[in-house]
Amino acid sequence: MFKNFPLDPGCNDSVKFPIHPLGCQIAIMARCAGRHGKFKEFHHLAFAQQEVASTGQVRKWAQEVGLKDADIDACVKDVSIVTKIKDDAKVGAAADITATPTVYINGHKYIGERFDGIRTAIKQSLGGD
Repeated sequence: MFKNFPLDPGCNDSVKFPIHPLGCQIAIMARCAGRHGKFKEFHHLAFAQQEVASTGQVRKWAQEVGLKDADIDACVKDVSIVTKIKDDAKVGAAADITATPTVYINGHKYIGERFDGIRTAIKQSLGGD
């Protein structure tokens, strides 16, 4: 299950200063992409290119994964998306999330692990090597 936890005080009350100033915009667009079956594609693109993030770039990423301008504009105006992101952030704060990515596997917290580390933890929790 994926939960949003943007490190941006614009949509995460537990963050006191913007660590990722475009975090809310990216989370909104990721949720928007998800509504159109493109969450995974958008998430991977935004994560891989985060160092070039800008307001215009976030929109371009959405377009690159197949969202139309009308879809993007509708999502930006839809307050239910921001509400969902804020709710996710509250759940994360209650779970003592302080960094991203954070993953819990069998109650053990992994912070900032790349997929290889997480894959190893999953295999070990399933009894594999």
